[in-house]
Amino acid sequence: MKSMFASIAVLLVFVGVEQTRATDYTLFDPPGSSCTTPMAIDSSGHILGWYVGDGGKQKGFLYDGSLYSELLAPGACATSGN
Repeated sequence: MKSMFASIAVLLVFVGVEQTRATDYTLFDPPGSSCTTPMAIDSSGHILGWYVGDGGKQKGFLYDGSLYSELLAPGACATSGN
């Protein structure tokens, strides 16, 4: 019985800590994308990754916080930034 109360007390402490954390999420998708996968983010907040674009073609992207730059190697069937 003591073990059960100790487990509940520990759980309540963790739940209380979890509720006090502030977390910000930014949703983003390159225009025309149906699936977006970020692969890396640098200290300036630039995001590099890939997405599935028009016609199901995989394209790489670089997002600088306001603009997307498409990364597509000529003749490639798929491109990914990572």
